[in-house]
Amino acid sequence: MKKMTLILVTITTLAIIACSSDDHSPIENEDITSESEDTTSEDEDTNNENVIKLYKKSEMYRNGVLVFDKVINYNSENKIQSIITTNYEHFIETITATYSENTITSITKINTFKDPDRPEEHLTFEVIMGDNIITLKSNTFSVEIKHSDGYVDSTRRPHITHPNITLQKFTRDSNQNLLSNTAGDDEISTYYYSDFDSDKKVDPLGSVTFFSYADFFRILGLKVTKNNPLTSNYNGSGVISTTHIRLEYDASGYVTRTFNEPNTDNTYIKHEYIEL
Repeated sequence: MKKMTLILVTITTLAIIACSSDDHSPIENEDITSESEDTTSEDEDTNNENVIKLYKKSEMYRNGVLVFDKVINYNSENKIQSIITTNYEHFIETITATYSENTITSITKINTFKDPDRPEEHLTFEVIMGDNIITLKSNTFSVEIKHSDGYVDSTRRPHITHPNITLQKFTRDSNQNLLSNTAGDDEISTYYYSDFDSDKKVDPLGSVTFFSYADFFRILGLKVTKNNPLTSNYNGSGVISTTHIRLEYDASGYVTRTFNEPNTDNTYIKHEYIEL
């Protein structure tokens, strides 16, 4: 439950965050606790392995009520044009990417809050590409993203008094599976991951992973893990908690649903894709 709660609550207090809003109809009369029957033949499975899909949408339901969604919109070149995240109790976040000849030049983030007394937040970042580092530069602050082989290694938000402060660091094994991510140099908040599914597509909302800047990574084409962890252990200021999830996949290996284990509050997330 920790992962799904953090999606709904923590995202409202972070400057930018992660693990999208056209269709808002709740699912009726669905048995969300039973496994989907696999009626696909071996030949169909083989053919489906080569299917390419773009992540389009995720919806989170709790006790049958839609509480959160994320929608990805693409341009004619199948590059991400915008990501719209709606927390139906708190805010709508819109992140828009601008391109010049298929090269991303800027990213704009707008937060509109349900609280009428809270003003809209608006930030535009210039995107500066370097060797294994991408800098997002706004008029207020900058974020440096270090990466290698297409995976994020760390993010850093320079500060006047603490120029080397690291917001988060990622560690992976030799198979590029995410083992941990730590927030801050003092390592007071750490997530550890285990029990990886293999040979599947990565959960578009991150399964049990939790970190900042997820949608920025998505737009920039960066990843944090090759396979989906099913277990996370969180250690924050001495408080330790464990989260387990169950994932359902389609015949092509794309995640279609994410469930808490145990699912005490009847919460699940369903994912939709566009087939190319």
